[in-house]
Amino acid sequence: MKTQTKISLPFWETVGRSFMYAVRNWELFCKTAALGLVALILEMFGGFPTLCGISGGDCAASVWGTLSNWAMLLVSVAVIINYCRGVVLKTQPDFMSGAFLLRMVKYLWVSLLFSLAAVLILVVLSMSYAGIGKFFGINDVNMLPLLILLIFCLIGLAPIFLVYAAVSVDDKTLGFKEAYLLTKGNYNKIFWGQVLLLIPCALIMLSVSMLYRRLGVESYMIKTVFATVLVAVSLFDSCIKAAFFAHIYQYFTFYRNKSVKAAVKTVPEAAPKTLPASTPQTGKPAVSKKTSAKPAGTKATPKKLPAKKPKAAPKAIKKTSTKKASKA
Repeated sequence: MKTQTKISLPFWETVGRSFMYAVRNWELFCKTAALGLVALILEMFGGFPTLCGISGGDCAASVWGTLSNWAMLLVSVAVIINYCRGVVLKTQPDFMSGAFLLRMVKYLWVSLLFSLAAVLILVVLSMSYAGIGKFFGINDVNMLPLLILLIFCLIGLAPIFLVYAAVSVDDKTLGFKEAYLLTKGNYNKIFWGQVLLLIPCALIMLSVSMLYRRLGVESYMIKTVFATVLVAVSLFDSCIKAAFFAHIYQYFTFYRNKSVKAAVKTVPEAAPKTLPASTPQTGKPAVSKKTSAKPAGTKATPKKLPAKKPKAAPKAIKKTSTKKASKA
C-alpha cells in the first residue's frame, strides 16, 4: 500500500488524549482489569515473589513465582487487547471466546518478533562496539554512545505498536509493511510518546517499592495490600499503552481510508466488457426492433409526427327561398 500524502501525527495531543482517556474511563478499566485477580491469587499462593524482588531480599525461585510472572504477562496482554477493542470498537471485554484466544496468539507472536529484533540489535551493537574499542586499544569503553545507537534502532521498530492495535481489532489489512509505510516520518513521535506514557506508572511503582522497603513489615495483610496496589498499577499501565495504541491506530487508519475513498472517486468508470448476443444465423449482433444499433453516447433523434391537416371551415347554410317555404 502506497500513501501519496504524508500523515503527521499530532504528538502532544495524542499523548494527552491517550492518558486522559485511561484516567477518565474507570469503568472500562475495571472491566478489563478484572482478570488481574488471577495474577493476584497466584502472587498470594507463591509467597509474594514480586514483593520479595522489590525488597532486595534473597528470593529463591519457585514454581508459584514463575507461574505468577507468566500469569501477569498473559493478563497484561489480555487487558491491552480488550482495552483496544473498547476504545476503537466500543465492545465489551471478552476473555473466553475462540476469537479472543486467536488474538492472544497473534499478539504474543508480534511481541516475540519485536523482542527478538530488539535483542538482535542489542547483541550486534554490543559486539561491534566492543570490537571497535578493542581494535583501538580502549579498555574502558563509554556505554553512552551504545545506548544512543540502541535508542535509534528501537525508534525504527516503533511502527510495530500500530500492528498491536490492528491485531486487537482484527484488522487483517494492516501488517508490518503497511504499518511502516503508513507511519513514515512519525517513528520518533510514536516511540517517545510511548516512553512518556510509561513514566507516571513507573514513578508510582517506584514510590510503592520504596515505601515497602522502608516499612520492612512481614504482615500477610500488608503484603496483600501492597501486592494488590502493584498489580493494579501494572494493569493501569497496560491500559494507558492500549489507549495510545488505539489512538494512533484510529488516526492513521482514518487518513488511510480517506485517501482510498478519494482515489476511488477519481477513477473513471470502465466500459462494460460484455458484447451483445449475436443471432445464430448471421452471426451479427442482435438489434432490437425498438432501439436502433447506434453507437453509445449518441442521442436518439425523436420521430417526426405527421402534420395535422387543418380542419375544413363549416359550409354556409343555404337560405331556402320563401317560395318553397310557402308551398310547404
